[in-house]
Amino acid sequence: MVEKGLLLIFQVLLIHCLHSQTLNFHNYYVSDGLAQSQITDIVSDSKGNIWFSTYGSGVDQFDGKNFINYGLNQGFRHHQVMKLYINEAQQIWCGLEQGFISVITNGEVINIDYPNGEDEEVTAIGGLSDKVIVGTRSGNLYSIDKSFNVKQIANYNGRTIEDVIVVD
Repeated sequence: MVEKGLLLIFQVLLIHCLHSQTLNFHNYYVSDGLAQSQITDIVSDSKGNIWFSTYGSGVDQFDGKNFINYGLNQGFRHHQVMKLYINEAQQIWCGLEQGFISVITNGEVINIDYPNGEDEEVTAIGGLSDKVIVGTRSGNLYSIDKSFNVKQIANYNGRTIEDVIVVD
């Protein structure tokens, strides 16, 4: 009888201890200010802003209350943004489906062209302290320095570059 009582107390304590913390989620929609519902990538900056790349309306910056959109009207060459990367200077590097790279720096959009004038979809972005590395669907790998000079550093013969992991 004592064993059953101890077992019951143990079970009650165990259930009480296993009760986990409740997580709160909030969904945001176009009606809340999100420019587009198709999100292709998400990153956060050092100020706590969350950046969303969209497949149709550029990039949205969310500060926890409001959305700010960067799209064609702000200087993007293409509105389908596939990848995002934030470098040490807190510049938002945006890999486009067409048109290579747009960079948001201090609220302004800077467009960077491919060195050969081609139009490839950006599929991966990573970086070092002094450069950003960009991979494309057609297998090209590019290096971009702080002055936005672009140099092709490799070609993988049409094999899509899925991710860029950069080690100093």
